Amino acid sequence: MVFNYQRFDEQSKYAFAGNYEGSVTMLKVDNTLISLVALFAAHTGSIRSLAWDPEKQLLFSGSFDQTIRVMDIGGGEGVGYELRGHRNKVTALCYARNEQVLFSGGEDGVIVCWNMAESRRETTSWKESDTCESIGNGIIPRCKTQHHVHEPRYITA
Repeated sequence: MVFNYQRFDEQSKYAFAGNYEGSVTMLKVDNTLISLVALFAAHTGSIRSLAWDPEKQLLFSGSFDQTIRVMDIGGGEGVGYELRGHRNKVTALCYARNEQVLFSGGEDGVIVCWNMAESRRETTSWKESDTCESIGNGIIPRCKTQHHVHEPRYITA
């Protein structure tokens, strides 16, 4: 497995590494031991940027699939959601913790400002069958995906 982007948090001793397959590996680094904490299948495209909020323990990943994935590492439940606002590969992320703003940049030539103080819903996972797809306890026929639209702010030159 080839890792193409890494992030290390000195305080928590967590290391994160994104790869070309769209997965994130989370490691715990102690003085003499490195242990695997989790492996997240986060994206359908190569991960090219990671950002970390050590206070809320949120991991942000940007990908060639044009999305940003937000994963709640501290909650321990695997809760996460997607941010969609780019029309091409996401190649840069920067989190301004005091302002609770995530900046993302990509090959579409725009910088997007995401208000991370805004309340968002978890990205839903789908279960597939031959006749329909279901979400939670309800059945929604002929649906393929569900995306939560979050309102980004764009910065233009």
